[in-house]
Amino acid sequence: MTMEGIWIPSPPVRRTNDGDPMVITSPPLRRTLDDATVIFVIGGPGSGKSTHCARLAAELDLIHLDVDAMLLGFEQTGPAGAVAAVKSAREEGKLPPVGLIMTLIKDEITWHVEDGDCTFLLDGFPCSIDQYLDYSRSLGVRHVIHLECSQDLLYFRSVDLLGIPLDQDAAELFLQHERIFTKRLARFKSECRQVIRFLGAKGIVSTVKAEDTIEEVYGQIKHVVDRLLDDFAPSDDEEDPSASSSTSSTSSSGGGGVRVFHLDP
Repeated sequence: MTMEGIWIPSPPVRRTNDGDPMVITSPPLRRTLDDATVIFVIGGPGSGKSTHCARLAAELDLIHLDVDAMLLGFEQTGPAGAVAAVKSAREEGKLPPVGLIMTLIKDEITWHVEDGDCTFLLDGFPCSIDQYLDYSRSLGVRHVIHLECSQDLLYFRSVDLLGIPLDQDAAELFLQHERIFTKRLARFKSECRQVIRFLGAKGIVSTVKAEDTIEEVYGQIKHVVDRLLDDFAPSDDEEDPSASSSTSSTSSSGGGGVRVFHLDP
């Protein structure tokens, strides 16, 4: 073909055995862990992480990865030695082996990314600096949502609301739940809050007060996630300076219960 007097060779056309043109398509794009957009959702036991993540995932077409659920699933299918270690850690309120958690997370994210789903809510992770450092060797994090709740309310949601009848067996079960909660809360205070401070210093933490009604808290979280999804979306006009957000620390105007500390990557 020609264009303004310049001859441009046409690409060769492959044909079938019958002589008909053959449609050639590009190979499918292979996605990797680098294509994953991950939002950490962190909070004490009973702060509502899983409840809100499940709803966000359903309404916004995101992938909810619940670390506790993954570990419980592993207990049903994993090798005996590793399963024993995970069960022991759960019963003692301790952290399972870091390498095991990362293997489960990477496998799940890889499977979803290859299927075309690339935006994740990682529920209940990381719980320690070691977990984050191990995670950061393979994956990145775009933002962190911290659900902040008083100790008394966490206890009420985790223990008092179990609805266990007050017979002897149930009383023992209640005490067992109380012991596990106490250990998990102590771990959250000593280790997970270090992660929040560490990532907060990077400017990527949004703290949501999680003591209001479920609907009010969900609305605050969704406001943060909606804003993040807008940030993640590619700009229609890459060259327009006004189309890109500036790097700054800002406060969300969506609700008094949200404190946003955001640094665009």
